[in-house]
Amino acid sequence: MISVKDLHYLVVLSQTGHYGKAAAICHVSQPTLSGQIKKLEQRLGARLVEASKPKLLLTPLGEQVVAKAKPVLAQVADIESLATQHQDPYSGKLTLALIPSVAAYILPFLTQQVRSQLPNLRIELVELQTHKLLQQLQAGTVDAGLLALPKPQPGLRSLNMWVEEFVLALPVQHEWVGRQHVDSQEIVHQRLLILEDGHCLADQTKRLCGLSDGNKQFKGTSLETLRHMVRMGYGVTLVPKLTQLLWQEQGEAGIVFIPINNPVPGRQLGIMGRTGGAHWPVIERLNRLVQAALPQPAEAATVIGFD
Repeated sequence: MISVKDLHYLVVLSQTGHYGKAAAICHVSQPTLSGQIKKLEQRLGARLVEASKPKLLLTPLGEQVVAKAKPVLAQVADIESLATQHQDPYSGKLTLALIPSVAAYILPFLTQQVRSQLPNLRIELVELQTHKLLQQLQAGTVDAGLLALPKPQPGLRSLNMWVEEFVLALPVQHEWVGRQHVDSQEIVHQRLLILEDGHCLADQTKRLCGLSDGNKQFKGTSLETLRHMVRMGYGVTLVPKLTQLLWQEQGEAGIVFIPINNPVPGRQLGIMGRTGGAHWPVIERLNRLVQAALPQPAEAATVIGFD
């Protein structure tokens, strides 16, 4: 009989593409994980993994098994939570993933509120880009995700949290310093600094400014990288309102922030979980806790979507 643990090993291996990394995530030795994968192949009578370089790949059958295993593992995770949740819906463990552009501002408040308001809840936090967050949420590796909401996802449900506007970050020596606002159409003519592909904020910036993948822009790995580039006068960038507030709280004096008009761009922040999952009482409570701490949203902001 196929074991749930072996399916979990295979799914994690498919996500990491590396036996050592998968073993570390599963808290087992690499020989143990490799041996269990081989036993799974023997039970099925077929190869699931190709040991190709530079990255491990699954066989076509392996891909099909992983696709079938993900919803099974998600259901098993929900079943394991049912008993604890039945006794106290705000106890037990919750694995919460956050996108990088939200985590820095939200995490200090969120951890403090969980300790004081939900003392029996053990929350594990992980920072992931949107596409990986959705994959792990659907696979059951994480229980909830706090992110800029994408289009509806199969098997997942979301709660709207806050519409966060974008502002333009300029170096203090920029010619626009002193203006009350800039039109979105003007930004495309500036040297625009954006995050590298894979960040939803990069997709939203390109969509707002009408940029294609053929446009040449400096692409940074993080908002902190873009922060330093702007401060040194290498260009301008769009940042979420929470990022502006965080940088200002940190005493940032080398950057000026200007509102954007026509339209006022924004993104819909929210929290996601699996449809029918056991953690929804906790997810709804977390959503209310975060909402209570956020500034008033921009009423006229236009939500910029992404794929």
